[in-house]
Amino acid sequence: MRPDPARLRSVTAPRRSLAVAALAAGVLAGCGGGAPLGAAPAADPPVRAAEELLAAPPVVEPDPSGTSATIRVTTEVATACAVVYGRDGDVGEGIATDADMGGGAHTDHAAVLTGLEPDTEYAYRLQGSGPDGDLFRSATYTFRTPPAAAAAGGVRKV
Repeated sequence: MRPDPARLRSVTAPRRSLAVAALAAGVLAGCGGGAPLGAAPAADPPVRAAEELLAAPPVVEPDPSGTSATIRVTTEVATACAVVYGRDGDVGEGIATDADMGGGAHTDHAAVLTGLEPDTEYAYRLQGSGPDGDLFRSATYTFRTPPAAAAAGGVRKV
């Protein structure tokens, strides 16, 4: 007896979502330099410089409101990529993954950082996993969101 294709799709879709979530968690945990929760590490896996994979430096596109920004990165090889970010040099406040990562590793990445404040300095770091399983982590970069006056069209009441 052959399985019903519609039933297979309904079972496969959640599994794929779980696989993507597991991949993202693995990329983030592995590139953080520590072991997964509850596991005692034998040794930290080697982490290579993400700059080895970059086709060009990352491009930051802040939203005019100052409340979000898109980090665009092109890599030389297909990778699963994430961006960790925060204020005051602390990159542990937020995590942004590429919306296209659900389709697997790829070379053109666009991660949207949300929950930002206008006229604030943010630090971010790229991290990911290459096709051979190698882990990558970039240097820490910074950018500043536009001020609130610019977000409101530059008009100030005096």
